[in-house]
Amino acid sequence: MEAAHNPHRMATWEPLAVGTDPTQVAPGEIEAETTGGLAASVESLHSEFHQLADHLGDVQTMHEQVLVSAGMLPESHLAEVQPERQLKWMVEALHGNVNPDGLTIPLLGVTAKDVVLFTKKEGEITHLKLVIADGDNEPLEREMPLPEAAEGLSANYVNGRLHLRW
Repeated sequence: MEAAHNPHRMATWEPLAVGTDPTQVAPGEIEAETTGGLAASVESLHSEFHQLADHLGDVQTMHEQVLVSAGMLPESHLAEVQPERQLKWMVEALHGNVNPDGLTIPLLGVTAKDVVLFTKKEGEITHLKLVIADGDNEPLEREMPLPEAAEGLSANYVNGRLHLRW
């Protein structure tokens, strides 16, 4: 029918080889084996769900980002295992950038005297505490771990941007 309306799109049939190996599992048998109703194992159903639901990784990452921004880590070992992820989230929440040798956070509308930084060394990890005064309101406080390479910290506030270098 399509070829009658559009002669330039005429499709040609090409042969498809059919295998004769009796040990090969047919596609229908694999589905029946993994999703066979009540006979299916919990592990196979769980695995199949995670393979089909590709959005779960994004949801989990966004959930962890919200918890980190709120100061509540979803897992206590997250701060120890991936402190650079927490730093990236905190700086991105403030619309800044993390560079290999430091970070930059735009603080337009804030004067240099309103910005106070603190550092704390806990074992191998250096933590940075950013405090921004906001007149009569509560100050904005954010704590973030710095990478292990963060040695010899220097901070500059230039043209409404905080530049932290290590």
